[in-house]
Amino acid sequence: MIRSFGKEEDLRKLFNIIQTWLNECRINEFGIEVEVTSYLDEINKLIYSADSDLLVMELDEKIIGLMGISASKSPIGNQKIASGHYWYTLPEHRGKGISFILAAKKWAKGKGCTHLMCNANNMAGDLHDKVCQIYQRIGMKKIETSYIQQLEDSHPENDATERSDEE
Repeated sequence: MIRSFGKEEDLRKLFNIIQTWLNECRINEFGIEVEVTSYLDEINKLIYSADSDLLVMELDEKIIGLMGISASKSPIGNQKIASGHYWYTLPEHRGKGISFILAAKKWAKGKGCTHLMCNANNMAGDLHDKVCQIYQRIGMKKIETSYIQQLEDSHPENDATERSDEE
């Protein structure tokens, strides 16, 4: 069953699933520090905002998956676009996660959105490609590719040199 995580619920219910996600992903490869408490703070913002929500999947009163969702006006047009965040299902329950997309579409339509945008993060390791395949299979189109680089003691003069070398 997928439902909205209630404002009155204890965020500690999510600790184990978030810790499992952290153990499974490749965070060190990207030089990004990830902490469960910071993650919970971001999820809390989704729960309390009028234009976002946290959807959870439960089985026998245990949370086995989660997906954050938010709605915002498109920066390039008049559309309102829903965005999926933090989609994760425990390994032993994979294959049921597509239900999140259906629930996200329903939520988005209820908020007056014209589009649903979801991402696949390479920090998720092997899941990245599987998630991309799911998106394509249900008719979603690739819209963006992002890159990241850790900045170590960056100096403006070095940045200018790199730019002039490229020109």
